[in-house]
Amino acid sequence: MKDVQYDPKNYNPLYRPDAEIPTLQEWLAASSAARFQFMDRRGTPEIRAIDTCVEAYSKLAALNNSSTADLWQAAVNLLAAVEVYLATPRGHKQQRLDAVYMLKRQTDVTLARLRWKKLKEVTGGYKPGMKPMVQHVWSEMHSPGHARVGHDPNAPLDPDEWLTKAHANPDPGGSGEKYLFEHLRKVRAEENNPDNVLYIEDSEKWKYQVVFSGQGLACERNAASGGLMLQESRPITTSGFDNLCTSPYAVDEDGVFYTQTSNHGGGILNHCSFLSGRPVMCAGNIGISNGIVGYIDNGSGHYRPSVSNLVRALKALQDQVSPLHFGDILVRNHAGANPLAAYSAPRFLNTSGHCLPVGYYKSAGQGTHYRSDLVEFADKSEIPAFLESQDQARNRAKAEKDLNALLARLQNNALRDKDGRAIFGKLSNDDDRRIMQEALKLNLGGGKAILSRYYAQDQPMLDWEKRQTYGVAVKVASQN
Repeated sequence: MKDVQYDPKNYNPLYRPDAEIPTLQEWLAASSAARFQFMDRRGTPEIRAIDTCVEAYSKLAALNNSSTADLWQAAVNLLAAVEVYLATPRGHKQQRLDAVYMLKRQTDVTLARLRWKKLKEVTGGYKPGMKPMVQHVWSEMHSPGHARVGHDPNAPLDPDEWLTKAHANPDPGGSGEKYLFEHLRKVRAEENNPDNVLYIEDSEKWKYQVVFSGQGLACERNAASGGLMLQESRPITTSGFDNLCTSPYAVDEDGVFYTQTSNHGGGILNHCSFLSGRPVMCAGNIGISNGIVGYIDNGSGHYRPSVSNLVRALKALQDQVSPLHFGDILVRNHAGANPLAAYSAPRFLNTSGHCLPVGYYKSAGQGTHYRSDLVEFADKSEIPAFLESQDQARNRAKAEKDLNALLARLQNNALRDKDGRAIFGKLSNDDDRRIMQEALKLNLGGGKAILSRYYAQDQPMLDWEKRQTYGVAVKVASQN
């Protein structure tokens, strides 16, 4: 960004030490060239757009009840107008250009302050035991309509570590806020109908609250006031189609559960929806059948709750459901090494998650159910084989990921012959050799026939390969 220098003898009404966005009067005075001050009718559409955005922000800033989100969006709109002006070649006067650059600089700083103020408001100060949303989905909080961005790092509209980039350089001339602004502008431009996540207003939260009857049944709350339960309250039954017939849930700091009910009026519900992005005690998926809670987990990509968060949610659940039903609840721990394993709720709670599973799910995909599709262990002797198979699957998945990353790097860094074909032969370090060795042991990437070209001239790998039998028994000569 251009570093604008001002003569300290001449007061510029646009400049403020605290770098706040100026008022409309200050902006109009600073952005008119002196010799055209009285002739200037601000005729270009770009400068009129900036005037409109500055005026909109000034009006909001003058109101005591303006929300941080509204101010932040107004500042984003102003930055957009400034970017358009600077990108339009109209022979702008230098004094006005200087003023626009200063306005851009001050808008950047204001955006940074508003964004972090908004995050602080939403997160509520990170109370002990509460889990805030993970950083890679914070952009969803700022994007127009809470567009579903930041979930898949391979998707074209998802930011690449936007939080790190936006916070890495707090200098007003840094590129962090510009990066975030450009990302949100890209979302608006490329998504005519973005996939938005519903953030429920506090006045509407009661529609999703789970209340428990005297018999410990999970029921819908059907009134905003006048008591939690009415005679005609409806027991909840979850009916998720592609996730074990469960529904997303969240628990607040008071141990109150929220989930999808018949009061839901439409829109995509996610774990951040119920508390509008605020921290949760836990979030994940819950299975309820006619008011009887039968399943709970901590599978939330927005929050990624730990096992301790899940234990706290179980304690809150134990205090509200019937003791007759709590012992039958199944628990899955997505933060553990075996996310397909199912545990008994009382054992999981009493041991803080350090217990053996009672069964497992072959998959948790489309058409499965948390109760009918559980594969229960007949006795404890079956558990070691299951755990070993999970370890093998996990190691294989990691080896595949490491190999793919290694091959991609080797392809990018390969020497080329005159016809442009890649030339391989040596690996660069022992870490790469260990990845290749593990892949050969597991017969990944097409096995030795394909992978050998990557180390054809690498002597340490060739020496290692001579010592391998790849599972074939080697006969040892008799000593007699």
